[in-house]
Amino acid sequence: SIWHGLADQVVDSANAHLLAEQWSGVHGIEHGSASLLADGSQVTTWGESGRPNVELCMRPGLPHAWPADATAGIARFWGVLD
Repeated sequence: SIWHGLADQVVDSANAHLLAEQWSGVHGIEHGSASLLADGSQVTTWGESGRPNVELCMRPGLPHAWPADATAGIARFWGVLD
């Protein structure tokens, strides 16, 4: 689970995309499935629906910071939290 702020002026968002592409390549998955959440976040997943191998969450308006809900989102992705 990779999270990146679209307002980040320190780390280029292209890095998050490249990281997701690298991990999806490790899993042998070429194409992701993109969706737009109600808060404007762009989420792309690679792998099986409901249990993807790779997830990229791009958050609008988020600068170079850790979003408050990222820990819970990542824990859900890894199956640690329902």
